[in-house]
Amino acid sequence: MPTVTFNISVSMIENLDDSWMKLRHCFKGEQRITKTLIVEKALEIVLQDFAAHNESSELFKLLK
Repeated sequence: MPTVTFNISVSMIENLDDSWMKLRHCFKGEQRITKTLIVEKALEIVLQDFAAHNESSELFKLLK
């Protein structure tokens, strides 16, 4: 799998860290939760929504 680097704001990194810790606590070892997994799943959700709804997608609305 190729490695890609993105610039993310400090507040977004803090939110990711907080969510990662909460999800790890919720799953209690049932599933390995990584920050990469969270980001990939979030992108999957957003990009599927954009593919299905185009200009009425949440991504489009946020970027407009």
